[in-house]
Amino acid sequence: MSVSSETTSRVITLSVTGKDAEGVARVANAIAEEVSEVAQNVQMAQSVNVIDRADAPASPSGPNRTLYVAVAFLAGLFAAVAIIVLIDMLNTRVRSSEDAEDLLGISVIGRIPVLKDGR
Repeated sequence: MSVSSETTSRVITLSVTGKDAEGVARVANAIAEEVSEVAQNVQMAQSVNVIDRADAPASPSGPNRTLYVAVAFLAGLFAAVAIIVLIDMLNTRVRSSEDAEDLLGISVIGRIPVLKDGR
């Protein structure tokens, strides 16, 4: 439960959260009635009005989990692709004779084969 007030007005905002929507709405409405009676007695006010009564919501007000999961999946996929592209762009190794020809601008006239045993 939280209560807040603007500094330039006499409007008080009461916020109550909980697991049982009906019970929370009843608690919020009861607190609003009690606060209005106390305010009339303490401030000598003629009348104190409740602007909005609490109603139980029809559906949960929490985050849309399927949307968050989909956005997180797409962000992870984008990050993975970006990292792979960046690693490939920063790779400066010469892997084939064609890479050597492109890099040096001269023809390759011979090469030494690699044996499976490493000899």
